[in-house]
Parts: sequence; structure tokens; C-alpha cells
Amino acid sequence: MANLIGIAGEPGTGKSTSLKGLPPEQTVIFDCDGKGLNWKGWKKQYSFEKSNYFRLNEPEKVIKGLQSIATADKFKHVKFVVIDIVNNLMVSEEMRRCREKGYDKWMDLAQYIWKLVELPGTYREDLTVILVFHMKRSIVIDGQEVAFRASAAIPRIYRMRFHRDIFKDLMDLEKGIDKNNPENSSLDLFSLEMFENIAYVMAKHADTSIPDTPEEWLDGFNTFSIYQVLPQIIELWGLNTQTEVQAKKNFSQLTGK
Repeated sequence: MANLIGIAGEPGTGKSTSLKGLPPEQTVIFDCDGKGLNWKGWKKQYSFEKSNYFRLNEPEKVIKGLQSIATADKFKHVKFVVIDIVNNLMVSEEMRRCREKGYDKWMDLAQYIWKLVELPGTYREDLTVILVFHMKRSIVIDGQEVAFRASAAIPRIYRMRFHRDIFKDLMDLEKGIDKNNPENSSLDLFSLEMFENIAYVMAKHADTSIPDTPEEWLDGFNTFSIYQVLPQIIELWGLNTQTEVQAKKNFSQLTGK
């Protein structure tokens, strides 16, 4: 039975940086948001060429890669496997399947998480699997510090309250916004309302003391800029995606398929 460790916390609190203490020659890192590691000189320690760093955001492929590391002779030297960030695995899969109807995709997503937690119990004893999660982020808006939380409950809360899919809405908003030049953004009033509803649900989930309606909550701000808040909400969910070409290349090297 392998060891299983979960690390959860706000972005920027040192979760990924703490991985710096692991021995690179005995560690494999799955970078699920494709942003790279966040300490100076990490590229000399971890790379695709060294077979200890893989950019993958498809849950099924990460699970197959984890299985390969646990069982293949070429990975017997590996003692630590890191999946960073688990949130992005789930969100990226939801984005890819956002147009599917029915509950099958939700069952698949739940099964992926279950496998990540359950399978290490069948792996060799000298292996440690580390799962890293984002949970909450504070953003200063109009001089006020506002907490936003991302969790598995948010999509359900948003769907029950507004009868919409939060991941599909976030994807549409991301496509419509130009962070560098707001004048080039293609956002209508409905898009702005959609963004405000998403922000409200995530803020209410982080702090239950805020007002019970989006309108009352927004009335407490003089300005509430989508260009300031949306990019950070997207990062909290781990929506930074990578190219499919790079993902397929990484998977082929990892599994030999």
C-alpha cells in the first residue's frame, strides 16, 4: 500500500513551492494546469526529457500514467508522484464534455477522483502519491478584501440557483474577455450578469455572512470589474489549459503508447 497525501489551500500559499524539497531523481510531477513549477531553477531539475515532469490535464491519462509509474520497471526508482493541481483535471474534463447531456459525465468525474484516492492503496509500499488542491483565494475589490472559494459543491449550488452550468459559463466568459484591451472584449449585459452571479456564489461559499442576494452584495461596491476578478476566478478553478499536442506527447512518453 502506497502512502497518500493531500495538500489543500489558497493559491500562492506555498503548496507547489513545498515540492521543492522532494528529490527530483525520485519524483514525477504531473503538471495539470500547464504553468510550470514556481521556484527558480526548476527546469534544470524537472523536464519531459528527464521523464519526471509531464503536462497532462486529462484525468484518464493521468490515472494511466500513475498506474505505469507504480508498476513499470523503468519507474521503479520513483518514490514520489505529485498531481498538481487536481482541480484542473476535473474542470478541464468538464470543459471538454460541457455539451454532453445527462449524468454520465458527472459519474465519470466522480470516478476519476475516487480512483486517484483509492488506487494508491494497491500500489507498492515505497511509493508516495501527493494530491494538490486549490481551495480559496482573497481578492481586493474596491478596497475590500473578498474571499472566493472553489469546491465540488459550487457547480451544484450554481446550477440549482441559476439553472446553468458554471463551467460552460466560465468558458464562454473567458472567450469573450480581452484582459489586455477591454475595448476588444465581446461581453454583453447578460455576460456581465452571468459573471456577477458566478462571483457571488463563490464569495458566498467562502463567507456565509455576506448578503443573501447578488444585488445586495454588489451594492456594497462602487466598482466591481470583470477584468480584475474573472482572471483570478479562472485561475482558482485551474482553468489554464495546455495544447492537446503537448499533452499527447507527454502521455506517449509516459506510457509507451
